[in-house]
Amino acid sequence: MTMSSPAADIEGREQRPGATLTAEGLLRRHAAHYPEALALADPPNREGLGLGASRSFAYHEADAVVDALARAFIELGLAPGDRIAVQLSNSTEQPLTVLAAWRAGLTVVMLPAVAAHGDRQGLRRD
Repeated sequence: MTMSSPAADIEGREQRPGATLTAEGLLRRHAAHYPEALALADPPNREGLGLGASRSFAYHEADAVVDALARAFIELGLAPGDRIAVQLSNSTEQPLTVLAAWRAGLTVVMLPAVAAHGDRQGLRRD
């Protein structure tokens, strides 16, 4: 019996007949049907906020980034059902990271982009 790795399963997860469509699966579907259409764009004032140049992603580019991040999460040893905290600004990194976590089967705990140290005191590593 041959077993595939979790990373290998990322590519076919939403292509199974009868699979429930998820947000990351919808991204994969749009990447297949509208690869060059604009999927995500940073706010135009990103550079002025000190966050680097604004970027935009076509659906095929966003899908490739989500796949790469999902694989990285798995290679780091995260397993489906594990929780990760995400604390990112309102930029393209946020949805790409969340979609990648979901594609890897992780549970996302969103934190406010600006949270005081005291607000994070209740978080712990499980």
